[in-house]
Amino acid sequence: MFTTLVLLSALSAAPPDAGLPPEKEDAFTRAVMGALTMHKRADDARALRLLWDAVDEARARAPLDVHDGQVLEDYPQNLGIYRPAKASMVFTPTLILYLEVDNHGFRKRPEGFELDLYTDVFIQDGDGEKLGGKEKFGTHQLLSRVPYRTTHMVLEVGIQGLPPGQYQAQVTVHDAVSGKVGKLFIPFRVAAKPGKH
Repeated sequence: MFTTLVLLSALSAAPPDAGLPPEKEDAFTRAVMGALTMHKRADDARALRLLWDAVDEARARAPLDVHDGQVLEDYPQNLGIYRPAKASMVFTPTLILYLEVDNHGFRKRPEGFELDLYTDVFIQDGDGEKLGGKEKFGTHQLLSRVPYRTTHMVLEVGIQGLPPGQYQAQVTVHDAVSGKVGKLFIPFRVAAKPGKH
């Protein structure tokens, strides 16, 4: 809400002729200018809907943003609610990775909004040499009544047999809807004594 109010305040300070001619405006500009008009008419519910249209238009053009990579101590309790592993230390044969993805696309279906992401995961040693992994490691498909603008992903990666030491997981996320690709490196350390916290 704070971001929305700041954006509307900034727009209301702009001169009325600062925009492009209507035939030259893109969907983002039309949505933002429409939101400003609705705000001036005190119809902020409609203004917010138009601002979300503008956000979605910008998201469609923005690169895929893969962020907040974490090694988890255990499985998340809910979306965005998790316990990071202390010092990214792994004590079990399974590495639990958490990450978030923004700016992915949607397929509009009669039942709602469908997202379609898949990942490649590779494990690298401290020098960046690939030790193993897999393309199309996992898929994340969801059909929902409302669009998820941030997608939370949890990946289980078997690391049985990795000797103690420093590693990193290279996670590449592919958006099958938009064709965008984003990459994230998540460092982790295999404990010298597995099972001992």
